[in-house]
Amino acid sequence: AREMSQLRENNRVSAVIVTSSEPLREGLQGLLAALPQVHVIGMVGDVSASLGAVSEQPPDLVLLSADLSGGQEWQRFRQIRQAWPQTRFLVMACDAQQQQQAAVSGADAALLSGVKPAALLAIIQGILAGHVDKE
Repeated sequence: AREMSQLRENNRVSAVIVTSSEPLREGLQGLLAALPQVHVIGMVGDVSASLGAVSEQPPDLVLLSADLSGGQEWQRFRQIRQAWPQTRFLVMACDAQQQQQAAVSGADAALLSGVKPAALLAIIQGILAGHVDKE
């Protein structure tokens, strides 16, 4: 398991939020504010833009809403996943098919949308602690 403490000596975790929904981006940013060690360094509307959200250092965590429009977006996700092997990816899927696609594409966790905020925070903390759950 990749330990987040090895990635950030100052115990700060960088995060990028990827979703086409501005209200969801803002909601996730507010939710992450409950985790003082997490610092949101970018919020973007699609997977391709996530590469531009960070310039020199890949984020420690990417929260991705799986409103991906098709195969090209999932292919791009897999490319980013390979380019950033130390980054943790949490995908929020709209349905079971997207959840499965996220899991096979390399997400550290793939959740169905609608998870309660407290449960989402617990899952994020688990991912950051190195506990990976593909379901």
